[in-house]
Amino acid sequence: STRPAAEARHWLLLAWVCLHVIGPYATSALLGGGDAQHYARQLADVIAQRNQGIFPWFVGQSGFAFNGDIHPLRTAPYFQYVGALLDTLTAHRLGSVGVLNLLIVLSLGAGGFGCYLSALRLAGRRHAWTACLLAVAYVTSPGVLALVYDGDMIASWMTLPWLPLAFAAVARLWTEEASAPALVQLAAAMGAIWLAHPPIAFWTCWALWPALARGLAASVRQRVWVLAGAIACRAAL
Repeated sequence: STRPAAEARHWLLLAWVCLHVIGPYATSALLGGGDAQHYARQLADVIAQRNQGIFPWFVGQSGFAFNGDIHPLRTAPYFQYVGALLDTLTAHRLGSVGVLNLLIVLSLGAGGFGCYLSALRLAGRRHAWTACLLAVAYVTSPGVLALVYDGDMIASWMTLPWLPLAFAAVARLWTEEASAPALVQLAAAMGAIWLAHPPIAFWTCWALWPALARGLAASVRQRVWVLAGAIACRAAL
């Protein structure tokens, strides 16, 4: 049928766009200025602690973080924890700079495809091209790309995979009954955003709250246990 072929075209187009805009980061060389170097050192610090059997990781426990800088390990720890996981999955072959760049590449790709799948879930297969174009707009937005192109704002960049999931979950709660999957998706996405970059999480909460309240108002009395489970999930994260 033509549907699988059309779906493949959407995925290929989105993958090509992501690779085009973030391709320079597919390297083991450090790109950026002082902030990029800072994040690479902080990642090297955590990897060194893990290799020495230290857990949980602490500030200033290796020569890479001798100055006691608390950011992002104590303010946005998502970066180091996911980075250490990628270092393990790649068998420690990339080094801290390579893992940093891999994080940047994968975050944009996950954000783009997460946006596409979320829009597809909300709008249906009839609007697949629209969903694809919205995802392309997301990953090529100057406001998004400037985070690493210009500012080396790596912690902010780490929120890219999770923002579409949070907004899509609230959109589902607006149009559907308050269901456990939508609430758990929202809780998990917001938990990850808080771990990745608390200021963006704070702004996102304020942006989502009116729609979330409206979506829950009709059914929260009958589904208190669902709401309680979502709150517990977010608190755990």
